[in-house]
Amino acid sequence: MSTKLADLLSVSPESLERSGVFNAFVNRDSLVYIDPHALLKAKTPELQQAGHRFRRYFSGLIRLLQVSGRSDDVFYSEVLTELRTADLGFHFSHAISRGVCGMKPDMGAGVTATARKFIRAGVTEAELFPLVAVLEGVEMKRAGGMIAKIILPNLFEYTQRVVQELNIESGLFRYAGKSWQVPFHPLDSKPIILMPMELLSLKPAAYDWRQDELISEDNDLVRMMVVPQLGENWKAAFDNCFPSVIKKVMLLHPSLMNDMIRLYRAKPGNPLLPSMVV
Repeated sequence: MSTKLADLLSVSPESLERSGVFNAFVNRDSLVYIDPHALLKAKTPELQQAGHRFRRYFSGLIRLLQVSGRSDDVFYSEVLTELRTADLGFHFSHAISRGVCGMKPDMGAGVTATARKFIRAGVTEAELFPLVAVLEGVEMKRAGGMIAKIILPNLFEYTQRVVQELNIESGLFRYAGKSWQVPFHPLDSKPIILMPMELLSLKPAAYDWRQDELISEDNDLVRMMVVPQLGENWKAAFDNCFPSVIKKVMLLHPSLMNDMIRLYRAKPGNPLLPSMVV
């Protein structure tokens, strides 16, 4: 028998929907992912704050890599440590069955090395890191785990607000020097972090491109050089080329990353609807 989050928390599905919580099945895999792109245009107050945290965090990593001289210095090592995500010990309500995975050490190392190459070429936007994760072939659930770790305080704030508004049974959980009112899973007593629906997607924007998103639209010279290798648009590139090939071409023409970031910011995203049962 399938159990949904509303059943687990003894609250009506309509109440969760009004609060923007994704009412996922909790005893089977929910095929949705955390989408960092949602932080660019979020309406949920806690996610708007999370968007600021996201930018501050990655801007800090970019500054560390700007001053790093070698891949074995303290600045570089700090970035590697930050991108490594172990089991956080929480249940995220959209993924209670399968959990939220972070990046393995080799994935974090690949993202760090590639990000530093773009940073040295002058690309310093916070959105660089989730896009580099795509180029490195990091799975969507692992890239989402990286984002979850960064915005955890904001997700705790959201969870506490919803718990109090809906009078959901809860208790205190201490994290990062602060206590939060959260629900706990009845089987293992781990805290449950409620996930705003607008943060989740069936296919995050960084992994989903359209035919009208042209490659290097404003630079005819670069376009002439890369179109034979990648195609006319980013959709063709990701449909027909391995991410490693796209990465190689982009590192030869770093302006393509600025092009990709511009398009990424303008993308409408792929928000979930309450009627979606996944």
